[in-house]
Amino acid sequence: VSAREQAEDSPRTVARITAATGAELDKLLKDIYDQKFAGTIIPEQIEQLNRAKLATALGRLQDQYDPITLQWYNRQMRAVYSFSAAKSYTEAQELKALVFDADGNIRPYTQFRADALALYNNYNENWLETEFNTVKRGNQMGRKWLQIQKDKEAYPFLQYIAELDDRVREAHKELHGFIAEVDDAIWNDIYPPNGWNCRCTVKQLSRKQAEELKSLWLRNYDGDRSVNKSLYGPIDEFATNMPENFKRNTGKEAVIETESSVYYKKYSGSTKKFQLRPEKDYNMKSIEQIYQKANLLPALLPSPVQTAQQIDAWFAQNTVNNQISYRWNGITPIDVFFTKDTLKHMKMPKQLAEKRFLLFGSIDDVIKNPDEIWLNESAQVKGFVFIKYYQDKPVVVIVSEKNAIQTLYQLDNPQKNERLGKLIYRK
Repeated sequence: VSAREQAEDSPRTVARITAATGAELDKLLKDIYDQKFAGTIIPEQIEQLNRAKLATALGRLQDQYDPITLQWYNRQMRAVYSFSAAKSYTEAQELKALVFDADGNIRPYTQFRADALALYNNYNENWLETEFNTVKRGNQMGRKWLQIQKDKEAYPFLQYIAELDDRVREAHKELHGFIAEVDDAIWNDIYPPNGWNCRCTVKQLSRKQAEELKSLWLRNYDGDRSVNKSLYGPIDEFATNMPENFKRNTGKEAVIETESSVYYKKYSGSTKKFQLRPEKDYNMKSIEQIYQKANLLPALLPSPVQTAQQIDAWFAQNTVNNQISYRWNGITPIDVFFTKDTLKHMKMPKQLAEKRFLLFGSIDDVIKNPDEIWLNESAQVKGFVFIKYYQDKPVVVIVSEKNAIQTLYQLDNPQKNERLGKLIYRK
């Protein structure tokens, strides 16, 4: 079941980042009709709406977190940005296709506008609201699972709780009250949410509470699944029949499925091929075009490190817990760390020969005030790419999946693949 099929039931109780309306929407549709977005270009209004809306649903990471929580949050960011990029791409191509009839002739504008308006509203009101709720609920339950893991010694059981009202799905109603150990593999398949707009949750139970609630729903916790196995048949059947895009635990996996989504399948059927480009897909200026007005760009900031011999002292003076921390404070903040491994990399012969330490004074500026951030999942990069355009050359900071700076350098070849993947931010 897709978000499209569930959208009519979507509650609209959350203040929205709103879709275009009125004159703004009319201009967007007219520009699409006039073919101002050539090829596969995604209109910026569409791309920004999907990205910002779903990122808002994911929310921010608390200032205090552990490595497991950071790893979980990074996985969710990647999923949300990948999903929103695929959706924006698909929406743009469907809107552009409405310009032409089956024979390839341009349709009258009034016919195009009526169909395009209906499609736009479905994508950016109905379906986006359902997807927003799914990310928000998956985010809540994912964070809850992280806490469950921390508490499982005192509360080793979970009880499935459904909302028992006139909106509850029958299958979810039947799960209400089911109890199993926290580490039971069943939670990999039936941990909520279990569908678009699912409101189910779980309740933590101590061993004593679980025993007091002992019923047909209490899965035998002595490890012998042969005991009363028939009593668990409906649960295992429910798990088996769970839609693939919801058969996951959002404390362990992505809050929203990307590879199985209709948007990815429409694009190429493979996330590996889904790498968007700035000019071709986002209608952005090329690096050559940006540097036609290089005099308007800021100057590279002075570095506190002027020689290779000063690198270790600079690192020692600025580290806290063996790393230097930076933060991009966007809708979904990204913390970036200059670690001991980064230090080791920057002291390698190639990096020293290129005097990359002269860029150290600009790291904070590149992270805090980037011109672009990309989620680049190519084999050569595989991480976040921060780009800042300075008068001389762009400075690139590549950040690993663990948020450590892998490398930083000035970009000499504008044809390289740093500007590739899913756009997270543009100034």
